Amino acid sequence: MNASDRGTNPNTQSQEHSDGERDAEQSDANDEVSLTKNEIFTILKNPRRRETLEYLERNDGEAELSDLAESLAARENDIEIEALSSTQRKRVYISLYQVHLPKMDDVGVIEFGKHRGTIELTDAGEILLPYLYFDPHSDEQSSEETDSTPLRTVRDRLSGFIGSDEN
Repeated sequence: MNASDRGTNPNTQSQEHSDGERDAEQSDANDEVSLTKNEIFTILKNPRRRETLEYLERNDGEAELSDLAESLAARENDIEIEALSSTQRKRVYISLYQVHLPKMDDVGVIEFGKHRGTIELTDAGEILLPYLYFDPHSDEQSSEETDSTPLRTVRDRLSGFIGSDEN
């Protein structure tokens, strides 16, 4: 029995296979990195979340919750880590553990191992890094900024928003 006797067309089968492959490729592309504008602004509007991203960037994308909390508490209190009180540490630790890190994990910018106290920056999180250093009011650019494609992209995108607000 040939393909036409079975009521199937070999061309249809190969097209279905191609469509399936195409769907898998699209799914992989969608799994890569996708953040909405609201998600980006939600993450970046809070100083502790921005400082978390900066800390992760400085530490090769990984951190322990206790180390992050100490660093942020010292920075917020403008003192050395050794001078922090347990109350200062605890306040930041609890805020990170209960609010900020779960929110960042839900959006997909970090992977937060709540039980292990580990934090890892994701590809989506890396996309946010140029936004941390963007200054829409600065006309000066260092040679690094000139060569930085992500920063240039951010500057180009945001300059349209800033210009339209003046109308």
